[in-house]
Amino acid sequence: MIVPIVLLLLLTFIQSALLPFDLILIVIIVRSFLMNSRSNYYLAFLMGLLVAFLSGQPLGIMSIVYLLVVKVVHSIRLAAFASHWSVSIPVTFITVMIYYLLSKFLLGISLNLWYVPVQMIMVVPLYLIIGFWEERFIGRSVIKLKI
Repeated sequence: MIVPIVLLLLLTFIQSALLPFDLILIVIIVRSFLMNSRSNYYLAFLMGLLVAFLSGQPLGIMSIVYLLVVKVVHSIRLAAFASHWSVSIPVTFITVMIYYLLSKFLLGISLNLWYVPVQMIMVVPLYLIIGFWEERFIGRSVIKLKI
């Protein structure tokens, strides 16, 4: 759990300094598709606080939005049609559009919707990278060796 936190902290600083779109939202959505655990809620809350702090927004609003996104993705993931990885692209598109609408109405930020295709292109490589990372380097507590 320490490695995802450190990587998301690094991505948060990169996002607030260089990127005009929300990379943390995409990573949280993809990780929620891959793993159904409570740690996604903790990551969403903490990264929402950090993103709001670094971008000068009111604290808590981004955390609530990220928590809602994780809850929506977890509930969609339970459906039978959501077992394939390609479902993550339209769900990510819908959640990013809802995020932009909420940001516009709650924070009054004018957003450029030309970054949405860039975010949709980033879903597939992030899905593969996070899936590879979770599969190879994170040990499962369910697997036990018999001696």
